[in-house]
Amino acid sequence: KDFIYEMKESISTISQDNNLNMNNIESLRLEMSNELKIIDGIRQSIQLNEQNIKQNTELVIETKDMYNNIKDDVKDIFSKINSLNESNEILSKDESVEVDRMLLLENQDKLYKQVDELEKLVSSNSENINAVSHSSESS
Repeated sequence: KDFIYEMKESISTISQDNNLNMNNIESLRLEMSNELKIIDGIRQSIQLNEQNIKQNTELVIETKDMYNNIKDDVKDIFSKINSLNESNEILSKDESVEVDRMLLLENQDKLYKQVDELEKLVSSNSENINAVSHSSESS
């Protein structure tokens, strides 16, 4: 009888251990499922970041192209202004010509300022793209 009692106790203990193991396995399954969801979210976030970087890079390239075109236009305008200035010097005795010359000089200053602002904008865009690229590479 003692042997049968010990066997029942042993079976009962094994059964309890088995139930605990099953509960642990189920907990681990749930944890793994949650971690897989998190990993999937991270994967989607990385894909979005890559798309954003690609779009931002395209924008910077477009901005640089625009900047170069504007820079060329500004050079042309300056050369025209210089040739007009030379012509104005010849005609500088006339007061109305002097007023036109002053307006040209003011416009020339404004153009210089706009080109400076554009250069800062392109530089800032490039720095932002580089920062985004580096941050996504490190993640």
